Amino acid sequence: MEGFAWETCGSPAGGYDGCGFWHVASRMAAGCNSGKRVRSGRGCGRFTGWLFANLKQNPCCKRGLLNNMMLGFINLIVFVLCLGGLLAVVWGTLIYRSLVGGRQGCGSAFLKLQEELEARYEMLPGLIETARGYMRHEKEALESVLSAVAVASTALQTLREAPNGTGRFDRILLAEESLSEGVMRFFAISEAYPELKADPRMRQLVQSFLGREAAVEECRGAFNEAVAKFNRSLSQFPAGYVARLMRIDEMVSFEKSLGAGSEDE
Repeated sequence: MEGFAWETCGSPAGGYDGCGFWHVASRMAAGCNSGKRVRSGRGCGRFTGWLFANLKQNPCCKRGLLNNMMLGFINLIVFVLCLGGLLAVVWGTLIYRSLVGGRQGCGSAFLKLQEELEARYEMLPGLIETARGYMRHEKEALESVLSAVAVASTALQTLREAPNGTGRFDRILLAEESLSEGVMRFFAISEAYPELKADPRMRQLVQSFLGREAAVEECRGAFNEAVAKFNRSLSQFPAGYVARLMRIDEMVSFEKSLGAGSEDE
């Protein structure tokens, strides 16, 4: 091309290493981008044709252009992969924190249930001792309630040692079932003792006990609802996938199968 002197590959020209072609091309491209005519006086249109013609005639320069294009493409792929990996890590971390928060919410709900159960266990011995003066012939029924209270208290203490207090409910549920049956039997027998029912202290204790039973049921419902919500989140994507990776298992609800005022399985 007139007005330009460039060297073949491997021959430095004018202090520039490599193809003199690239020196010329870069200068002409700069002229096109600035809206000025290139040094030869010809326009950008002719420069484009000249560029492709020399690429065909000079394999070395063509190979350099292809290498640069390939390098740029590889850099783009690496950038996209790194960005995608970063977004995946951030997203997974947020999901994991959400699952941990849900599990901690279940643990907090169960702590409240534990407190109500413990208060209920502490209330029953006073109720039984007050009734003992009127129910001297019902020693077996009274003692069965006290024994059930002791077993349930021990099961509750064992359950507290499990992670988040929500491990295995088998013992506490069986103890609750036995206790509920004993309490129901006690109240049924007490109906045959009018003097016991008329005792002011006994009536006060019964009212307090019924209020505690309602509180237990409320806390049980709140805990079971929290557990159900947490377990539903584990069945959905991507939370379920993250839970499997982090070994987060479903939680067990504290179910009820007897009538009102009783706890069991």
